[in-house]
Amino acid sequence: MKYVKHARFRALHLPQRLSRCVASGWVFTTMEVGVHNRSFFFAGACCFGLTVGTAPTEAQVVREVTLDQALQLFNDNNLQIRLARSEAAVIYGDARQARSFPNPTGQFTHEQLSGNGLSYAETYFNIRQPIPFPWLLSARSTASKAIIDAASARVEADSNQIQFDIKRSIVRTIAAGRRLEVVQEVTEVFRTVEAAATARFTEGDLSGYDLRRIRIELGRYERAASNTAVRRDHARRTLTTALLPDIRDTILMPIDFLSEVPTEFDIVDLHAYALAKRPEVFARRADIVASEAQQKETRSGRWADQIVLTGGYKRQSDGLDGPFLGAELPLPLWNRKGGAVAANDARLTAARERAALIERVILDDVQMTARGYESAKDRVTRIEQRLYEDTDDLLDIARASYDEGETDLLELLDAADAYYVSRSDRIELRAELWEQYFDLERAVGGFTTMSHSPGGAE
Repeated sequence: MKYVKHARFRALHLPQRLSRCVASGWVFTTMEVGVHNRSFFFAGACCFGLTVGTAPTEAQVVREVTLDQALQLFNDNNLQIRLARSEAAVIYGDARQARSFPNPTGQFTHEQLSGNGLSYAETYFNIRQPIPFPWLLSARSTASKAIIDAASARVEADSNQIQFDIKRSIVRTIAAGRRLEVVQEVTEVFRTVEAAATARFTEGDLSGYDLRRIRIELGRYERAASNTAVRRDHARRTLTTALLPDIRDTILMPIDFLSEVPTEFDIVDLHAYALAKRPEVFARRADIVASEAQQKETRSGRWADQIVLTGGYKRQSDGLDGPFLGAELPLPLWNRKGGAVAANDARLTAARERAALIERVILDDVQMTARGYESAKDRVTRIEQRLYEDTDDLLDIARASYDEGETDLLELLDAADAYYVSRSDRIELRAELWEQYFDLERAVGGFTTMSHSPGGAE
């Protein structure tokens, strides 16, 4: 009866722990990328990954990749970064065209006059060349260069954000693989317990109620193992589609680096470091330069923005001929571009406000991510290294004791449950630590000094 009483107690509490650990698995579909309100999808990857939750088929090759290799695949193949680069190329082309010098126009005219028995003809050949004022050309050139710089900085900002998403996906893929190993190991123990309980029931040493409860717990672990396998495969397919969008016969498996310690950084002022590194800051400052140049161009061209020179050659039928020259200037009687000047003034003000806003956003971002990383490090120190120390062999010890008859089924189940909880928590702690580290790396614009890449050779 003692065993029956404790079995009921374990049946009440084990599902709660199990559901808490299983629910901690990460599944994500979409993400908002960057501070430019640009939505980047892992959606295609996720939709593809949701279709199958089993192991790769025989036609698919599992390929191990380090973090550096994954980032290189991202730079070479990612569709989102390809799109960002294409959009930047459009902006580059438009900006380059805007500062081009206008082409001349040529004209040939022949006038034939006759009347009252008289005939007279004039032939003209002239070239017309618009010449923008030099200060306007300088302003356009400055604005175009700033627009190109801003576009390049935004591509880099988008790339940094997507790289963080890739790194986070890698961490979650590794964590999902670790969880699957743990839950499969514990499930095997519960299968052993269920088989022993069935034998004891047959011998009359265990009630049918207790056997059904044990089988229910086994069912929960079987379901947890199946769901974890689906999540693991989903994470791998999501990562593969993001890095190898054009390949269908390969599944990427990142090399596990969660047990490593993130490289320490020696940065006194994270905020100042971020302002000097974040491409979003460069993009906003380039926007200010472009707006100032456009404002200068508009104000300088209120009265006249170019002079048109005309030159040519004229021949008359009476034998007279010779060159001619002319000049053309606009007369700003009705349109003095007052609206355009006001609009450019407003654009410049908005550009300065956006620059101030992005600096504030970066300050908050750095503070939050730095606090999150320090909290994650503290949790690893307090929980993993102190409370969960020497728990890796807990299940092996319990198995050995059970095989030698020193412990009963209940104690074996208790050990399996404790092992599952401790290993799952440690996986979460390590995954959180690396996610927070990569998030801080993104927030400050990247760490330039790293002794080695996680998951690679030192």
